[in-house]
Amino acid sequence: MSFDLLAQLPSADIRIYAVWMPILSQDARDRVDPSLVPDPRATRYWDERALSGTFFKGRPEFADHWDAVVWDAYGLYDRHARWDRLAEGPTAAVTSGWTIIAEGEKLRFSLLQLLAHPWQRVFLPLSALR
Repeated sequence: MSFDLLAQLPSADIRIYAVWMPILSQDARDRVDPSLVPDPRATRYWDERALSGTFFKGRPEFADHWDAVVWDAYGLYDRHARWDRLAEGPTAAVTSGWTIIAEGEKLRFSLLQLLAHPWQRVFLPLSALR
């Protein structure tokens, strides 16, 4: 995602979790550039064994990711997403994609739509309208 977009939305109620893992031979914790995700709402993690990438490979939103480990990817989840059970993973996926740069416009559009119309994520049964 273009982090310029995040800078343009400084008061948006969003959370960013950036996870780095050693996929390429030169990847190392001390080589991660913190300026890649400069937003103060970001929480950064180093996953030495790429457990998160292996886990997300088993999630429906990443089932067709090209590698055995999901990396250079994003998942966008709405504010009601929960991760109550580790084995089940997060709920309420809005969109996902890879690479982050290649799919940046899709992520941008989905994020702006979610922020502009959060009510669209609420579904009431017809009986509730009576």
